[in-house]
Amino acid sequence: MPYDIDERDVFFCLFDHMRLGEMPRLAPYKDHDEEMYRMVVSEAIKFAREKVAPTNIPADEEGVRMENGEVKMPPVFLPSTRNIAKAAGTPCRFPRRSAARDCRGSSPRRRPKRSSARTARSP
Repeated sequence: MPYDIDERDVFFCLFDHMRLGEMPRLAPYKDHDEEMYRMVVSEAIKFAREKVAPTNIPADEEGVRMENGEVKMPPVFLPSTRNIAKAAGTPCRFPRRSAARDCRGSSPRRRPKRSSARTARSP
C-alpha cells in the first residue's frame, strides 16, 4: 500500500489553521517566507514517501523487541534514519542513555513493585 498524503491538507493546517505565514513578523524568522516553508514541507513529504514509507511493512513484520533491557528497532529503519540525519546535516548518533535521564541528570525513578495483596488507600 503506497504512502499517500494530501499536501493540501498539510498546507491548510500549517497556513490557514496555525497561521505559519505570520512567522516572518517575528524577529528570529524574518528571513523566512511562505515559499520557503512550502518547499521544506514538500521535501519532507517527498522524503517520507520515498525513503520512510517503504520501511513500514517490513518493520511491522519484524517488530520492535526488548533485549537485555534495551529496545531493538528493526534494522530496516537504519538506512532511512541515516538519510534523515544526512538531509538534516547532523550525525546519526543514538545515545544509550535515556532521554529522561539526560533531562533530569539522574536515572528515572522506578515505581515500586506492587504486592500481590491489595491494600485500601486512605483518602
